[in-house]
Amino acid sequence: MPSIISGIIFVVGLLSYYWFFFVDYGAIVTLIITFLCGLFGGAIAFGTSNRKLITMHVLLILSPHLLLLAINIF
Repeated sequence: MPSIISGIIFVVGLLSYYWFFFVDYGAIVTLIITFLCGLFGGAIAFGTSNRKLITMHVLLILSPHLLLLAINIF
């Protein structure tokens, strides 16, 4: 059950990219939502000791920062 909840939180974090592309100041909303989803989902995944879920949530936390870095480079 915790892995299902963690997966749902991960999907919500991915869906937050809608605001990044289609809403003014959406990058800020995306940063906040992905950080919170990654943090809470990572805590649940850490509780289950599932390394794949922990890695997915760490990447979810880092993904908007990497996207903004890629946009600034190119």
